[in-house]
Amino acid sequence: MADQRPIIVIKKKGGHGGHHGGAWKVAYADFVTAMMALFIGLWLLNSSKQVQDAVGGYFKDPTGTSKKVGSDMVGQGENFVLSKDNMAALKEQLQKAIREVPNFDKLRNHIDMTVTNEGLRIELLESAKGTFFDIGSPELNSDGHDLLVILSQELGKLPNKLAIEGRTDSKPYSANGRYSNWELSADRANAARRLMQVSGIRADQVTQVRGFADQRLRQIEAPLDPINRRVSLIVQYLVKPPSDGDDAKPAAGGAEGKTSEGKGSEVKPGGAGSSRCTHTRCSRSRCLEAQTAREVGLAAAGTFRTRESRSVLCLSATRRGNLGGGETQMPDTSSPSTSLPEPWLRGTLTEISAVPRAVLHALELARIDLTHWCGALTADEFNFSREGIASVAFHLRHIARSIDRLLTYAEGHPLDSAQITALKNEAQEGATRDELFAELESSLTRAAFRIRALDATRLNETRAVGMKKLPTTLGGLLVHVADHTQRHAGQAITTAKFVRVLSKS
Repeated sequence: MADQRPIIVIKKKGGHGGHHGGAWKVAYADFVTAMMALFIGLWLLNSSKQVQDAVGGYFKDPTGTSKKVGSDMVGQGENFVLSKDNMAALKEQLQKAIREVPNFDKLRNHIDMTVTNEGLRIELLESAKGTFFDIGSPELNSDGHDLLVILSQELGKLPNKLAIEGRTDSKPYSANGRYSNWELSADRANAARRLMQVSGIRADQVTQVRGFADQRLRQIEAPLDPINRRVSLIVQYLVKPPSDGDDAKPAAGGAEGKTSEGKGSEVKPGGAGSSRCTHTRCSRSRCLEAQTAREVGLAAAGTFRTRESRSVLCLSATRRGNLGGGETQMPDTSSPSTSLPEPWLRGTLTEISAVPRAVLHALELARIDLTHWCGALTADEFNFSREGIASVAFHLRHIARSIDRLLTYAEGHPLDSAQITALKNEAQEGATRDELFAELESSLTRAAFRIRALDATRLNETRAVGMKKLPTTLGGLLVHVADHTQRHAGQAITTAKFVRVLSKS
């Protein structure tokens, strides 16, 4: 037993060992990373100055809170501010793209591109037989459709905002005056917008749709020349981003605060500090518009708009609309769909005086809110009325027609028979969505031009209202236009929400 040796078992593991292990993968990954960095560096060295600035801006501030180029315009390719030189290059690019349009040889003399102080202006010029639109109609023909689709695909790649304008010649559209060159020019511009928004440009890319009728002729000496009929697309310049040193400077008259669109974001000029809203039906802690509305004399009980509350009790809406453009889904009312501030906080219309500017902002807000909250209603929901509750259709008609009547008084004229007849028919049933919003859009577009045409230095001049010639002033009428429109917009939105709840129950 003592001489018996112990049994030793030696086990050998199969497979590779030593330098054939997994350590080589780490080294290879490091090598590939280094090669990627090398090629990125070589690409940057051969890129334009604008691309280098854009890439550098991202690495200096990946979160996008800085105003450096490349940090706040995601996914836009070579992301830089377009100068006049860049606009010339864009013009050449678009001219090359539209050569692919069928019948381009027939259209080439009806497409004019010019670099202006606003940006790149693209004008689609009509002929006596109709080039892009059917004669006397806002309907695009096949040539106009194909051209706008190609332009949309190219312009949708840019970060630039667009404005769309419609113009006509001086030939009267009809004898009865119910549908004039004003409506036709605005409808053609809107028809172009609707097609472009479903063909390539972003929903928020169009900032303005204007109808000028025959007020800005291309051939002043020949007002009846068909070349005066045109639709213009303006690719607007981007505002040059300020340096980092400007980031810390608050806007004049502004105040810091929180918004629902982001943590610690800054409230735009006009902030109301941290005081709690006194509006009893508002659930937010800082109701900016309640204070500002009182300051400009546009307060109307129950119609203050907030930026955080999305409940039925506080009548709020998104800041973006798509008036008359295809099917609209009723949005989720629990959260905002966009970070755009309301029109009165965007710093627009600074070229006109305070009172007309406030009125135009109130009308624009009504347009946005009504489109957002009422745009998806069915015909039955638009015309629903019970127990003395006015229908949404009534409110939309009343807004459109009352603005026309009030501005007629503001211009110093009495109402005509057509306006009185329209007043009596406001409660008429059977209206469709397209009819209601077409009338509203036409009224708001005309109102913008009429308000701009009024002399803001004569706000204290007396005016007479109604058959009893009740006294007021030009300024009083303008304020009432804003107040009255917002009041009925709020009622229409509340009714729309109520009707939607009933239809689901």
